[in-house]
Amino acid sequence: MDSLETLLSKEKTDTGKIEIFISLNTVLLSNHPEKAFEYAMIALKMSENIKDTARIVRCMLIACDFYTQMGEYSASLENAYHAMDLAGKKKSLLTLIHNRIANAQSYLENYNEAIYHHYLSINLDKELGDTTNIAVDYCNLGGCYADLGQFDSALFYLRKANNRVIKLTGKPDPYSLTQIGNTFVKMKNFDSAICYHFLAYKFDSLNEMQYEMAMDEYYIANTYFKMHNYSKAKEFSYISIARSRRIDQFEIPISDYEILCNVFREEGNFKSALEYALNINSLKDTMRIKNRESLILSLETKYRVKVTENKVKKQEIEMQLLERQKALFIIISLISTLFVISMIIAMIVNYRRQKANHNLMLQLKLANESKESLLSVISHDLRGSVGTLRSAAKAISEGMTEVDDARNLLESFYPIADSTYDLLENLLTWANFGKEKLVPILDKIDMKEVIDKSISHINHLADKKSIIIYNHLPNVFLKADKNMMLSVVRNLLTNAIKFSHPKNEINVNYKIIDQKLIISIQDNGIGLNQEALAKIFESPFDFHTIGTMGERGSGLGLSICRSFLQKQGGTIWAESSEGIGSTFYFSLNLSNN
Repeated sequence: MDSLETLLSKEKTDTGKIEIFISLNTVLLSNHPEKAFEYAMIALKMSENIKDTARIVRCMLIACDFYTQMGEYSASLENAYHAMDLAGKKKSLLTLIHNRIANAQSYLENYNEAIYHHYLSINLDKELGDTTNIAVDYCNLGGCYADLGQFDSALFYLRKANNRVIKLTGKPDPYSLTQIGNTFVKMKNFDSAICYHFLAYKFDSLNEMQYEMAMDEYYIANTYFKMHNYSKAKEFSYISIARSRRIDQFEIPISDYEILCNVFREEGNFKSALEYALNINSLKDTMRIKNRESLILSLETKYRVKVTENKVKKQEIEMQLLERQKALFIIISLISTLFVISMIIAMIVNYRRQKANHNLMLQLKLANESKESLLSVISHDLRGSVGTLRSAAKAISEGMTEVDDARNLLESFYPIADSTYDLLENLLTWANFGKEKLVPILDKIDMKEVIDKSISHINHLADKKSIIIYNHLPNVFLKADKNMMLSVVRNLLTNAIKFSHPKNEINVNYKIIDQKLIISIQDNGIGLNQEALAKIFESPFDFHTIGTMGERGSGLGLSICRSFLQKQGGTIWAESSEGIGSTFYFSLNLSNN
């Protein structure tokens, strides 16, 4: 501590001073937490002044350690989550934050939440290649599993931590060894526990780690007590108490006194047991007072920092008022210029509005022309279909045909009725689409199931021509609107049947390219020439081709297919050769989950 304070008096840079304050906090946190917290707050304020986000977060995590040591776990978590907001996506900071959250949750006995944050910390450290922090994370994770009673998992991670330290330094990790010893105590395997505690004690002694040695002596005493070796338990408790007093440590002796109290009780020396019980209460009172004083001092430190901040803010407000006065003069001098600029902007806006209105009129004209073309087609198709049905029905009802002729005539009605039904169904869909009622509801769907269902809907049309439809798709999943995709596939299959010769086949195939599913519907029908192929998507309402059995179409089906696919981020296109057949393709993105 003396050497750090000497360095602080000589340091000139803000960043250097901040690092020294952080180091002082580390030295003082165990024995003088209130002073450590004061240094942390000074470092935090300096970090905020120079807008150093990384150091701000580190200082906030130091506050987390202080609050955890004081038993104020909610305050610790609050600081940690605030630090997380500041850290953004900086992995080197996030791993430290998750570690602090895990520790606080562990003290609150929220072990599953603690384990979750330890795993997050481990994964981040692996991405960063930070093997030292991973060892710490493994050790803390093992401690959580031990508290949960999952001892196999606890020993697995504690040994991983120790092995990683050995790989880094060539020496065992005393802290990991201590935790392994504590886990064996919980498992009531005291022989293994005492071995690991003595190993930890040995390596802490080599490094002259006085606090850790006092803790090791306590753990050894506790293990001996559980083994009913009371003389050894007393011996190491006395050693631990003496060492703790030399380093001005109050917490460890409380645990040692508890061991001595229990030992004397077991030996029947109730007088000595009572003395140590009173010592325990006295020390706990001292610790409560010390912790309360530390919290009060920390609040006072925060208050002083807040007062300083308020003074700075007051000065900033005064400077802002002065700047506003200057700005007001500048604004008044610029009013005339802004007025001229606003007039120019108004003229530009008016010109653009007129241009937009002109473009809108052109779009409305094109829409009306398309509407008139569509109504002309629909009226012609409906008039022809209904007229044919009407004439035939009249001839049958008035007995103008023989029975066999009437039956043949009725059979000839099927394609007319089917095409008329498809026309009306597509017309209703198109009308709703135009009113913007159809909004895709995206869900995970199986395209094999959609195609199978579509085939079952239109199979009666294929049966009339003795056409077989093959679905070659496996179970492949998309994020799409199921009803829209049923309509798309049904329209494309209906068209394929319409333009296929009897006793032919239709194949539904697929391929996957760049996370896109491309489905093709191939027929071997009459096909299209290149001029007609261009029209089916550019002007679908102007394109009309009679099917192989006299079926007619309005162009609505392809228009609906294209609109539905576009709403879901898909595309549609076709390939065709006259007299050979056509293949219609559409693509959509695959589902990621």
